[in-house]
Amino acid sequence: MGQYAPLLILGTQLLGSGMQAAGTQQQTDAVKAESRAAQQAALYNAELAALEARRSTEAGYEEEERIRRGSRRYLAQRRAAIGKSGFGIEGTPLRALVADAKELELEAIYARREGLEGAQSALMTRQLELSRASTIKEQGRYAARGTLLSGIGGTLASAAEAGATYYQLTRPRAGRY
Repeated sequence: MGQYAPLLILGTQLLGSGMQAAGTQQQTDAVKAESRAAQQAALYNAELAALEARRSTEAGYEEEERIRRGSRRYLAQRRAAIGKSGFGIEGTPLRALVADAKELELEAIYARREGLEGAQSALMTRQLELSRASTIKEQGRYAARGTLLSGIGGTLASAAEAGATYYQLTRPRAGRY
């Protein structure tokens, strides 16, 4: 049994190195999975931002149209009231009607602009999320490579230590013959 002791020690140490290598691979896989999950979350957020941009644009145009419909009704009622009063539409009533029309048109334009600004903000968020996804992907690659290289280095160091131990146990010593 004494002559096999160095081989048993070497085998045990090499088995430990193999287990370390397997652990390193699992760690690398976990880093990759975490990176993929973070990347998918960023891509999902980018899609949500794109949807928000479309909704904001549509809401702006819908609000603009709603204001314009209300404006047309209001101005028609004003013209009818002026006509019913028997006064002509020229002069002060016309100026008041033009001022109201101008104010209502500006309100409609501002509603559309607000929707478009919301869409622009959402599109900027989308671009940032896409950029973040790309960065996460690269960082994940580097982290996985770093973990793998670190594990390989540790495994090689353990294997070298096992070899050195085996050599120490089996080398001929002076006076042993």
